[in-house]
Amino acid sequence: MHGLPMSPADHMPHTEPPALAPATPGTLRLALVSGGSRGLGRALCERLQDEGFQVVEFSRAAPYRYSVRSDLADPALARAIIAATLVRFDPGTVGELLVISNASTLQPIGPVERQRPTAIVANLNANLVAPVAWLGAVLAHFQASPARKVIAQITSGAARRPHAGLALYGAAKAGMEQFLRVLAHEQQERAQPFITVSVDPGALDTDMQAELRDAPAQDLPGRADFEQRQQLGQLMDAEAAATEIVTLLCSPRLKTGMRYRVGPSGDTAPAPLDERLG
Repeated sequence: MHGLPMSPADHMPHTEPPALAPATPGTLRLALVSGGSRGLGRALCERLQDEGFQVVEFSRAAPYRYSVRSDLADPALARAIIAATLVRFDPGTVGELLVISNASTLQPIGPVERQRPTAIVANLNANLVAPVAWLGAVLAHFQASPARKVIAQITSGAARRPHAGLALYGAAKAGMEQFLRVLAHEQQERAQPFITVSVDPGALDTDMQAELRDAPAQDLPGRADFEQRQQLGQLMDAEAAATEIVTLLCSPRLKTGMRYRVGPSGDTAPAPLDERLG
């Protein structure tokens, strides 16, 4: 196991967020989003900005002025980069903090016995190890802040239902739900606790769904189900899902330790409750 790098800039260039204007204590609305370069993540970032949040987005592409370049295939480096970024934020100026762990990858799709060990490690690093490490840096920096603080993990039905060919993705999503379950329990003992929730956005009309439809049938036996969802118009628009998720996370009715589900019903405040995590 390798330790944290001394300087993230020595290993990977990253885009600095725009300079901060001086903030009155307790007034800054800050949102940290992983995997916000496209799809649901991008829609979340745009919606959060509309709601008055200063957004910092972490992704490998880092395409926006508010992006920080970070490759979640390297968990130690991902944690080092977010830790270096958070130094710029005085917890005392933050009045509301939303942290959305959204980054994930489907690849490799197919039975695990056909996958190379390096591909297995890369998937679990990106979907499980790096998000835990990334959130750990957030907890360390903001735990003592009296602000309203929310950690939301974007989960999937694959965490609960078996899909042949998606064993790695499903295992990682289930692992993150268990992590949130334990984190909610731990935060009950903190003087300034985070609210921790999982949010399942359902089937969205994004590149990830396109990946599922394009996968070879021998790798994803249930591919026809994903194709049918698109043909029947059952995929939710990413922008609509982002609106529901942001409304939910900002709601005073949000409860820690819960698993929420948004869907095509159009409900906006709060999203329908699925079940308690712990």
